[in-house]
Amino acid sequence: MYFKPLFLFLMAFALMSFMPSLAYSKTLPSTDYISVKPEKCVALREGRQCLADVAFDWQTAVVGDYCLVEKEALTVVRCWQGTSSGRYRLAFSKQQTTQFLLVVKDTNRVVLETEVEVSWVYKTKHKKRRWRLF
Repeated sequence: MYFKPLFLFLMAFALMSFMPSLAYSKTLPSTDYISVKPEKCVALREGRQCLADVAFDWQTAVVGDYCLVEKEALTVVRCWQGTSSGRYRLAFSKQQTTQFLLVVKDTNRVVLETEVEVSWVYKTKHKKRRWRLF
């Protein structure tokens, strides 16, 4: 009778010693990320081109072939082969906020996405114009 509780305690201890490794593997944070700097591009007036040198930095958990794609125009900005991370500098020149996707090259499956927000200092004012003949 004295050995039964001790036996149960040791079995529970043995099971618990294996459990943290299983629980830890399930709760690990994802290593996939994409960052863009600067995140905001500021133009002087609304409707003008915003010009900036934008740096992309990304990493995935799986080695593969990836492409950075501009979402609206569906144009490939740059591709990488056989890697799980990459960096790229882009001469950004847009009038509106633009989204970028990191996709798997062969399947076009979206892995990560980010955006460059465009804002302005002065809003365009529409003046009321009167027509004058003289």
